[in-house]
Amino acid sequence: MKKASVVLSAAAMTVCAILLAGLCIAAPTLVELYSRFRGLNASSGTAILTAFYICALPAAVSIFCLLKIINNVYKDQPFLRSNSAMMGIVSWCCLGVAAVCAAAGVWYMPLWFITLTMTVLFLIVRVIRCCFIAAAGLEEENSLTI
Repeated sequence: MKKASVVLSAAAMTVCAILLAGLCIAAPTLVELYSRFRGLNASSGTAILTAFYICALPAAVSIFCLLKIINNVYKDQPFLRSNSAMMGIVSWCCLGVAAVCAAAGVWYMPLWFITLTMTVLFLIVRVIRCCFIAAAGLEEENSLTI
């Protein structure tokens, strides 16, 4: 049952990576349609598109890191120091996205909701990362015990 959940998580992340690639291709058209539908001015559409493309890189890096973590979990090695390092990368990617959306929010205010969300996610991942670091230390200590 545990392995099935890990495989399902890996599949979901793979789907997210494919969707991200598809959105990178379709973004100009989608933003143009959205801008016309909402009656946005050109600067708002440009802000949305620019923020999306800048944020696509940290999103891709995060997906890659999460796939590495889930691969280690599949191998029954969840509390590795490398997993904690990958969580650190994911958290900083969240903060980077928050910064980009905060700046772009000047032209399109709803991006500030993403800023808030990504900042909270940054904090959550940092706390979980600290727990994983502590667990990795305990696991190393227990493996040295006879």
